[in-house]
Amino acid sequence: KELEDRIDNIESRLSSDDAFIDTALQASYIATRTSNETKLHALENAVINSALQEAPDESLQSMFLSYIDSFTVWHLLILELFDDPQAWATKNGKPFQNRPQGSISHVLEDAYPALRGHQDFYDQVWRDLHSRGLLTTDSPHGMMTGSGMLARRTTDMGRRFVRYTSGNSET
Repeated sequence: KELEDRIDNIESRLSSDDAFIDTALQASYIATRTSNETKLHALENAVINSALQEAPDESLQSMFLSYIDSFTVWHLLILELFDDPQAWATKNGKPFQNRPQGSISHVLEDAYPALRGHQDFYDQVWRDLHSRGLLTTDSPHGMMTGSGMLARRTTDMGRRFVRYTSGNSET
């Protein structure tokens, strides 16, 4: 329905678009294996964005869908947070503490208090995201200035993934 509102003659165009059909089928299969709303929303956005002219090529879409499938919700939330921490704070009504210095982990734990005391867990999530080329920094624990703590940490690929799964069609 959303695609019909955005694109003229979408039904006829997509019925013959093999890349879109492949993405929709792959996303549907992944969706049958989760009940998590965050992951389902990411899959929905991926399907919508795959129909748009700016969609990534088929291989990248397939890779992004496999990330959604294998990632936990925390992978998605942390990646979205560090794509633009200031925008995240504004969107979520959670301004960060004004610290003259600290580490990225302070920002992470301020944003998601449930992660406090679970450093081993979020370090593993961080390593997963970094090893897949989605984050620029290999650890959230290095000391830096307050502005450095709130700097974007996603790579170009990480930004594309966040936009593809978040409903922002500028992939």
